Formats: sequence, C-alpha cells, structure tokens
Amino acid sequence: MRDDDQESLGRPTGGHDGGDRPPWWDEDAPRDAPLPEGFPERPDQAKLEALRTKVERDRASRRDPHRTRLHDRLGKDSGRSARDIGNYTLIPMMMVVGPVMGYLVGRWVEGRFGGEPWFGVGGIVFGLVAAVRQIVIMLKRGSDRPGG
Repeated sequence: MRDDDQESLGRPTGGHDGGDRPPWWDEDAPRDAPLPEGFPERPDQAKLEALRTKVERDRASRRDPHRTRLHDRLGKDSGRSARDIGNYTLIPMMMVVGPVMGYLVGRWVEGRFGGEPWFGVGGIVFGLVAAVRQIVIMLKRGSDRPGG
C-alpha cells in the first residue's frame, strides 16, 4: 500500500516506525487514555476496519476495468440489451423523421418550381420508404450478430 493510501485510511505515513507515534495514535492504546486537547472522540475500530475493507475491495475492482458492480448486477448480456433498447427507440424516430424530412424537401421544391401538393406528397412517400428501408437494414444487421 502506498504512503498516501495509508494516510487516507487514518494510518501514519511513511517514515514512522511506530516508535515516534503519540500514545493516542496507537490502535492498541487503552480506550480510556485521555486524548490531547482539541481532538474528538476516538473512532470506532470496527467501523475503521469496515472502511478499510471497503476501500481495498474498491481498489481490487478497479484493477479489472471490465468488472464493475453495475456489470455484476446487470449480467453479461447488459450491453446487448442496452443496444436493443437503443435500436427499438430509434425505429419510431425514423418512422417520424423520414416522412417529415421528405415533406419539408417536397415543400421546398414546390416553392421553387410550383406543382402543389405533389412534391410534398412525394416527399412524404419517399421519406417513409427510406425510413422503412433503414429499419429493415438495421434489424437484419442486428439478427446477424451472435445471440441476436
């Protein structure tokens, strides 16, 4: 354990051999020994050990960057299910955005060249066909994956 880690855990930093510690610092000191002026009550040793255990467990989990508590809770298929949620929310957006973009392009063409309402209707149909095509491609790509 590094020196700054020991300091954060309430232990003395490097350079201390234990002989130069004040008597109130030692964990084995009698509990009824008076503390110096201005110090709060002694920490509960059970809580300190629980905190040290928690910190060590946290450090151990950081050593493996692919292993997290969230990963443990969600399971190994969490990435796949999150991707599926993203795909299924994308489908309705495509079904709306495609025809709306087609309509707007159609209205722009109508404004430039005339021919109301046919370019707007054609743009809606074109946008709907393009959206359905993209959805089919996306679903085929998803079913080609292993386990999909």
